[in-house]
Amino acid sequence: MKFEFRRAENKDLPMIMDLIMEAKGRVPDPEWFETEDMEFAKKHIDEEGFTILAEQGGRMAGIMMVRIPGRQEDNLGEYLKLEESQMQRVAHLEIAVVAPEFQGNQLQYRLVCMAEEALKEQGFIYVMATVHPENRFSLRNMEKLGMKQVAEVRKYGGKLRWVMWKEI
Repeated sequence: MKFEFRRAENKDLPMIMDLIMEAKGRVPDPEWFETEDMEFAKKHIDEEGFTILAEQGGRMAGIMMVRIPGRQEDNLGEYLKLEESQMQRVAHLEIAVVAPEFQGNQLQYRLVCMAEEALKEQGFIYVMATVHPENRFSLRNMEKLGMKQVAEVRKYGGKLRWVMWKEI
């Protein structure tokens, strides 16, 4: 399948939220997927990061939200024990979702690769993410991308997560 990729705009927010909520209802275990609200999604379009969309035939096929945490205290770079100057060069892979009818086309992998390229161009060095250790789908994608586990923590109200990282 051929896909078109582009940066999300504010007008895409309703479809992004629909895709996220649909994914929430599909995960085998609700602990695996942490959803966010419209305000969070908006910040990852024009304030604290960016979102890349994959579209096919005018339909949203997948998204990859990237967050630039900067000096905020939840910067995952703390698990790497980075110096302050390096903490500014950390980006988070926040939410990746692929619509069911487009799964099996390596879209999550392709979206992350595109995000990494954009981050490299902006001078970022580290890409980090969290994943539930039993979410074999996301974990397999992260490992395929070369990400490694750096910590096991409780986040998002006590949910178990592995903190993953990669130097780009």
